[in-house]
Amino acid sequence: MSQSADELDLSSRWTRIVRTKLRRRPPGKPGIRLQISFGFAFLALLGTCTGPHPVPALAVLLLAMMLLHELPLAIWARALGRFARISIQSSGGQTEISGAPLPLRRRFFLALAGSVVSLATGFALLWLASAARSPLLTEAGRLQLFWGAVQLLPLPPFKLGVLLREQVRQWARVKQACASLGLAFVVLVKCASALAAPLILVAFGVWLYSCCHELIRSVARAQDTRLAAEQRLAKIQAFIAADEPQRALRLARHLLRSSKSAELRAQVGEALAWAAVGAGEVKLAREALTELPESSLSAHLLASYLAASGRPRDAIALLEYAVSCGSRSSELLRLLADLYYRVNDRAALSALANSAVDVLSEDELGKIERALATPPSKPPEAPPETLAATRLRHAFGD
Repeated sequence: MSQSADELDLSSRWTRIVRTKLRRRPPGKPGIRLQISFGFAFLALLGTCTGPHPVPALAVLLLAMMLLHELPLAIWARALGRFARISIQSSGGQTEISGAPLPLRRRFFLALAGSVVSLATGFALLWLASAARSPLLTEAGRLQLFWGAVQLLPLPPFKLGVLLREQVRQWARVKQACASLGLAFVVLVKCASALAAPLILVAFGVWLYSCCHELIRSVARAQDTRLAAEQRLAKIQAFIAADEPQRALRLARHLLRSSKSAELRAQVGEALAWAAVGAGEVKLAREALTELPESSLSAHLLASYLAASGRPRDAIALLEYAVSCGSRSSELLRLLADLYYRVNDRAALSALANSAVDVLSEDELGKIERALATPPSKPPEAPPETLAATRLRHAFGD
């Protein structure tokens, strides 16, 4: 009974996480949303409201400084009908957009556009400050100039440096991270006299932390290069697609034990969860999901786990919510159709077929039509034999 209660509690928590992600970043609905982290708010207030000369208005200027730099990418995404979420964190601003990843060249130009907007705004504010003789406008202009300029440095964690990092080998990324940390220490020594100002002290602290974190991540990723991770992950996914989950499980477990970086462990953990669901290993799937970061939890994966656990109604509710938020991938809709058939909800299955003609293939729609044409029968009580990530065996025929 205790184990069942724990499972229900975990499933409920995962469902809340996935629903929150879908609500905050609806994949099929255009828009722009702003999220301000507690860390940024705390550090901004700490840096601007402490010391002998507190200036609380600077906290608002810091927010505007980071937000303005992210706007070109967010506006571009909105114009193309995508959803953009701007996150203002203690280490800077970041914009996530729905849909396929952008090409490197486009991301490069959008990063340059952000710096251009910040620099142009900074010069305009300084001009206005000189005309109005406003110290606050002067400070706002300096902040915009500073933020627009540092994002052009070819070192992480700055925008251009992050883009360049993607184009070099892993051990070159370690050297890049070392150079970034070295630059931070050099500037720290040169500006030691300015550390008495709380804002400067907080800024240097965040910079040094970001550089150290990037160096640790780069070393871990470089160590993972010896594992031929991409080829092994592709083989795991091929085994799952070929309906050989046991072979995928063995390979995923071995790769997970050797992985060093958080990114690779998340990728392998997700593949392990899919393989466990496909093999009907519910306990192993639950353990894999428990180890996954929240960012790797998806409606499709969680619904597949719920269905394999004998909870098709909960899986259907989650998938319907995902569809209402704009998720309409063929894999997700195929799973939903399969679950409708298993619980004998023919009306919902028919409605899904009518609404998914632009997503599902003719062969898949034909299977649904044949299933609807057969006489109703009692749905099976056992969970599906397999719910693989890319090749779902439909209950209504091959």
